[in-house]
Amino acid sequence: MLRSRRVALIYAVQNFAQLDDIYGRARRPTIVTNANTHIVLPGTGQEEAVNCFIQYRKTFTII
Repeated sequence: MLRSRRVALIYAVQNFAQLDDIYGRARRPTIVTNANTHIVLPGTGQEEAVNCFIQYRKTFTII
């Protein structure tokens, strides 16, 4: 419904621990895989984030 009205949702988390605290670790894969664009900024320092994107995403670009 939102897409047909050209509404976009932007959500951001500082790290996966924050996402896990709010939604639970079991729901993390659903949230991560349903997002079209992921931006990981320098300084996050999380090897877990990189491994997650390798596991859940088939294609990605590293800049």
